[in-house]
Amino acid sequence: MAHTNLFENLKKRNNALKKALLPAHLSPTGNYKDSTYEKVRAYEVLIHAELEYYFEQLAEEIMQSAWKKWTTNIATKAIVALVAYREKNPMALPESANDQKKKEDLKKRVNDAYTEHNKYIHSQNHGIKEKNILALFLPLGIELDSIDNNLLIALDSFGSDRGQIAHSTRAMQNVTPEDAISTVQSILSLIEAFDKFIVQECAI
Repeated sequence: MAHTNLFENLKKRNNALKKALLPAHLSPTGNYKDSTYEKVRAYEVLIHAELEYYFEQLAEEIMQSAWKKWTTNIATKAIVALVAYREKNPMALPESANDQKKKEDLKKRVNDAYTEHNKYIHSQNHGIKEKNILALFLPLGIELDSIDNNLLIALDSFGSDRGQIAHSTRAMQNVTPEDAISTVQSILSLIEAFDKFIVQECAI
């Protein structure tokens, strides 16, 4: 499989949102009614949510795949990274086999690291900016050099634009349907390469 089902679903959702919110025929002059610009802003907010869902679910699939292998005593790069990137300091090594207060076996350490990152994915991640993408995937063994910097820049910019729209009564500027379509298509093209890499790297 060249791509994940998540990516295929993301493209379908993008097409559905474009059909529902953007004009079927683009203006040759680039001028639109205010109601069209409002729909463009709605499209950007909703596709942002779809992108955020995609990345979160992709991270979860990597985790679940690694966890299944771990239960058969196969330690993947993702499992090693989860423990290595664990935010909370692990308990100190026991000084004796009977030291129950400090004893924490390997299974518990891995389980705690898995649980913490799962919580981050589902409860603490809020966005698609560079910091969000790195926080989702670096602890899963996806190295920084494997993430296209152009993708991070594009997501960072789109995330900032979405923030302006969602947190102000009127956007700073009117984004045309052409610009919105072009921006999202560029992001999807970059995600396509990332998604393909994840399939190959993580065997999901």
